[in-house]
Amino acid sequence: MVEEAIHEIRLRGLGNVEARVMDAENLLFPNARFDYVLCGFCLFFFPQLERALSEMRRVLKPNGRIATSTWGKTDEHWQWLDDLLESYLPEPNLPPDEPNTPVPDFETPHGMQAIMRAAGFAGATVMAQSHDFTYATEQEWWATQWSHGMRGYLERIEATMGVAGLANFKAEAFEEVQAVKRSDGIHQMLPVLYTLAARPLG
Repeated sequence: MVEEAIHEIRLRGLGNVEARVMDAENLLFPNARFDYVLCGFCLFFFPQLERALSEMRRVLKPNGRIATSTWGKTDEHWQWLDDLLESYLPEPNLPPDEPNTPVPDFETPHGMQAIMRAAGFAGATVMAQSHDFTYATEQEWWATQWSHGMRGYLERIEATMGVAGLANFKAEAFEEVQAVKRSDGIHQMLPVLYTLAARPLG
């Protein structure tokens, strides 16, 4: 993605854009450097979410804005996919003496507002939208799963259960897909939350 971004920058001849790779939890920028921080479908990947958000707030100017996108709650017609993944990749049990850590709620407006408030941002507003993706065939749907976050799960299934395990998962998924297949293809509604907040002036 970084290489593609650099290629696009050069293709367009943009002299005021730079692509850099760094640790989001330790940004190599001075304080109050930016008017905006954009974070697309990333928050749930940070091992230390509080640290990453603290760094984003630090590099924003007073009243600078942060804009994020996260996935909303799974469409009920596709809940089977989460359940199927869970059956192949069950969550490991924590040791009895290790307390459960609360999981941030990225999927609801209330949850995102709470995350932003806890991180020291003000005036968080959340807009929910659903995007309808239509795939012509099961194979097209399957190929798309390898182009985004689902890929990690599929690779884990293959790593833990082998090629045969992944083939079994695919066969079960194709069977379930029939329930959401229409005359014009396979519809998958993907809900997204867009959150905008600001670094306080004080």
